Amino acid sequence: MNEFWLIDGKTSDREWLYNLYQNAMKPCIEDTWGWNEEFQSNGFNSNLKPTDWKIINDDIERIGGFVLKEGIDHLWLEMIIIKPEYQQKA
Repeated sequence: MNEFWLIDGKTSDREWLYNLYQNAMKPCIEDTWGWNEEFQSNGFNSNLKPTDWKIINDDIERIGGFVLKEGIDHLWLEMIIIKPEYQQKA
């Protein structure tokens, strides 16, 4: 059984996180609106800073991440992305 743990995202994780976003989200975004690389890259980098992320690791590698934002009286999940090959696994 795999164990999972979280690490805080670092500025140096920016490229890995954007690649994760592209691999998981591009097919859906492309089918819905079309993929504009400049728009997607600028939006991702402006709104989802690497240091806002918690990166999910298993025994071998980084498999995804999420951004959890905190309000005065609530939390909200801004983004969660799991590598496609790890989705739908028990």
